[in-house]
Amino acid sequence: MANWDETPQSGDWQAFATELGVSPHTFVVLRSFRDHVLHANRRFNLTALTTALDVDNRLILDSLRLWKAIATNTPGSRSTLNLVDIGSGSGIPGIPLAVAAPEWRVTMIEATGKKADFITSAIESLQLENAAVIHSRSEDVARNSEFRGQFDVALARAVGPLATLMELSMPLLRTGGRAFFPKGEIDQDELEMGRSAAEQTGGRIVEVVPAVSSTLCPVTVFVIADKLSATPDRFPRRAGIPARVPLRG
Repeated sequence: MANWDETPQSGDWQAFATELGVSPHTFVVLRSFRDHVLHANRRFNLTALTTALDVDNRLILDSLRLWKAIATNTPGSRSTLNLVDIGSGSGIPGIPLAVAAPEWRVTMIEATGKKADFITSAIESLQLENAAVIHSRSEDVARNSEFRGQFDVALARAVGPLATLMELSMPLLRTGGRAFFPKGEIDQDELEMGRSAAEQTGGRIVEVVPAVSSTLCPVTVFVIADKLSATPDRFPRRAGIPARVPLRG
């Protein structure tokens, strides 16, 4: 299988990764993860991306931009943080974050059994002692007292509109926690609905920051929301409803 240093644009990749602060050890482990993704994708539909270059740039490198954003915008990020990745899919961004920041604890929630099994196998293959996966709907996890209000940072990538993300993430965050939502495009209507949903669930959108710029991966901004108070018991609503009927003002 191809290595990062064998793919096109490798010079750009190396320069950009160096700018982000990626260590040589992180390169080695994430190369193994990339190969694990490509191998599994031949057996079932894990991701629509099928080339090493696309997985490198659109999944792994984009996850590392999120790692940089969390480290830059989260107080105490150099110490142990407890993160939850909602709808992790192929382990993105959870596994790259666990690799890049071994001092963080990363819990990934994934409702599809084959994908949850893949994440489990990747965690075992990469020997990630700071990562775990829960095979469940995030709405159900948030109703479990073991997890509700327990996380410092919540993440959700390509899961739905901001209003949905607020309802899924705020119940899982502790008061004082912070959520990061990568978005390729966001219009004013989605932003306003997100603000309303955040207020209803105990949070507030505090900032929209651009990702570190790169020609290798899509234009991305990170919507950052803080958990200000306890989420009312009625949230999240039953599994599937936050996606089908996002909260409105």
